Amino acid sequence: MSMKLILAAAAVALSAGIANAAVFATNAMQVQATVNPSCTTAGIGTYDFGTLGGTDAVFTQTATSFTVNCSAGLAYLVKISTAAGNVTGTRQMIVTAGTQTMDYSLEFQDPNTGVFSTWTDGAFPSRTGNSLAQNIVFRGVVPIQTPSGGAWTLSTQFVDTVTITVEN
Repeated sequence: MSMKLILAAAAVALSAGIANAAVFATNAMQVQATVNPSCTTAGIGTYDFGTLGGTDAVFTQTATSFTVNCSAGLAYLVKISTAAGNVTGTRQMIVTAGTQTMDYSLEFQDPNTGVFSTWTDGAFPSRTGNSLAQNIVFRGVVPIQTPSGGAWTLSTQFVDTVTITVEN
């Protein structure tokens, strides 16, 4: 028997078996997925003004950045916590071993204009996620100020904690 004849016979036998197969039930199954909009941040660490030589002049620290990655099409704001312990909104670092404070501000850079503005919860412009990391550029400023108590507590670190929140 030739190979062609064997293959033809096998094909007829298979099709006859399929034609004789009984169907007992059929039903449709829905397949679905839900994508929840989300955002992540990266590169948020300690922002260090370094060692200041007194605050007889305005000190502006070099700009730095962190990234926000939000789902494509998701509008978001990047907010910072209100100034700890001060209802007037002036941000203050407090000396680690005492009560002396040092005023400072944080400024964000508008990605469209490049202009820096004081960063408050209502000031940050809305952005739209694109599923890629987007840079948030900011800097810190220590204004000219008179130290409480008349003199700065020297060689002591001043600190504050700022909470950064991404919301839509």
